[in-house]
Amino acid sequence: MTARGGPFPGPVPFPLGGRDKYPFCGREREAADLADLVLSYRTVVLHAPSGAGKTSLLNAGLLPRLTEEGVQILGARLAPTERTRKTKNVFMQDGFASLQVIEGGATPRWKPLPRAELSRLRSGGTTLLLLDQFEEVFSSNPWEWRQRRAFFKLLTWALSRHPDLHLLLALREDHLADLEAFAHLFPNQLRVRYRLDKLRAVAARRALVEPLVTGGWKRPEAEFVTSGVVKDLLETKAPDGQPMDGELVEPLHLQIQANQIWRSKSNPRASAKPQPVEPIDRALRRVYERAIARASGLNVWRQRRLRRWFSKVLITPAGTRGMAFVDDQKTKGVSSRALALLAGEGVIRSERRSNATWCELAHDRFIEPVRESNREWQSTMNLGAVAVMVLLVGALGAMTLKSVKARNARLEAGNEELRASTEQLQASEKQKTVALAQATEIKQQQAAFITQIVATSAKPSFSSPAALENTSAPVSGNRERARSLWQQGYRAFNGGKEADARTFYTRAIEADSSYAPAYNSLGRLAIDDGDLPGAEVQLKAAIARDPKYAPAYQNLAVMYALQNRFDEAQHNVEMALQINPSFSQAKRLAKNLPTASR
Repeated sequence: MTARGGPFPGPVPFPLGGRDKYPFCGREREAADLADLVLSYRTVVLHAPSGAGKTSLLNAGLLPRLTEEGVQILGARLAPTERTRKTKNVFMQDGFASLQVIEGGATPRWKPLPRAELSRLRSGGTTLLLLDQFEEVFSSNPWEWRQRRAFFKLLTWALSRHPDLHLLLALREDHLADLEAFAHLFPNQLRVRYRLDKLRAVAARRALVEPLVTGGWKRPEAEFVTSGVVKDLLETKAPDGQPMDGELVEPLHLQIQANQIWRSKSNPRASAKPQPVEPIDRALRRVYERAIARASGLNVWRQRRLRRWFSKVLITPAGTRGMAFVDDQKTKGVSSRALALLAGEGVIRSERRSNATWCELAHDRFIEPVRESNREWQSTMNLGAVAVMVLLVGALGAMTLKSVKARNARLEAGNEELRASTEQLQASEKQKTVALAQATEIKQQQAAFITQIVATSAKPSFSSPAALENTSAPVSGNRERARSLWQQGYRAFNGGKEADARTFYTRAIEADSSYAPAYNSLGRLAIDDGDLPGAEVQLKAAIARDPKYAPAYQNLAVMYALQNRFDEAQHNVEMALQINPSFSQAKRLAKNLPTASR
């Protein structure tokens, strides 16, 4: 889309150094607030929902401000790169492979920074290390959890070694709970956080109007055209299906619609109106299909190769974005010209890593629209092939009377076969309906059964709290004070005073932040309250403080069982029994979980 010359980048993030070409408006307050936090605190966490525009805020709002302040800025992404036998820590390898530094000047830009040149960086003055899309630490290599902890320790070591170093972690907010387990490693416990929300009406109008005016539109005309667009983008559905005014606009959706306005009415004197606002997934699908049509030249075989490349290379089997190495001539059968056209339409983007170029989908919101479009296209191609074969058979059969009779006989036989297939299909559908009803009934019975198991096996049944308060975690406060407060909470809990118990447990953590039993007890209370996400945070915090604290693993297994996540429940109850083989509650839960899983 950027190749079309408009002032909107489309579905790709605003680039660094593109302020003159793509005016970044509507986020001035957020950019100033985030800059103040980054300059004032050593570690800051930026989190936002998917599509809220984190990378755009960083590239076009925050980084130019910090560059003007004289801050030296390093950046890296932890997307997977090629593994070798020498790879000892995948996260460190990915970070060093993508490490870049901003070169200042009138138009700042990223420059690859080889590991060997780190020692040549400027010393003195503030240096910012920006780790964008930090959720990839948790989503790209979930099995490398031991190496992940070592990577976090490397970050904290760097902060302690270099007093002028500041750290900014930017990630999707649905991965905040994963980050919480490592917060205790940092000096400020990662408490300084900034949430980037989607755009409100005033900011959305400004993000549309100002670039149009910069691009040559008259302000009254720009405001008139965009007012209806923002109203449509704000519209949402009430629970009864009726339209209602919403509060927020998704920036990704707004940029796609803005690009459509520019395409359909690039001349401000034209009378044509922009097309109606369409749902975000449909809009992204339309962008993808237009890009495929341009890159393939409407050639069916090239289009098939391109769509297969998106499905198999740029989208992983886990449903996340994949990275593709860019060759000088062809990339997995995709020509350089096609890559340039796809990038110009804003469907893919590329970046330099370790003296090589890699490309990926422009945004993770493209994943489902691309999958849906490819499935429908493949289905259409299959039907088209069948239709062509039927036409060929018909044309050949019409050549002679004998061939006509033979064709009729074949058609009759085909009709018989079709009737038989239809009857089999109907019988199969009936069987599926019965099986679905049986599966639903079994699932309901299973849910009730496992709830009963959890309820009976998870209640504290210790005659004294000694088994619960035993922890080998290192002391980081007044351990005796924490233990005393926890015991008072335990007695309050057994006396039915849950509010008092929660207060005592919280005070115990304030007395000794590494006291695992207090986190475990708060997690247990959250399970009783039905707050399972809150319970997961507290129980993982207990395990982070003391990896050999068996009650936390048992309660975490209970929480997973309540969510029908039996494999994770089984893993945690096995951990509890490995630590304490005589743990009676864990034994009861372990005995029943395999049956519930089936």
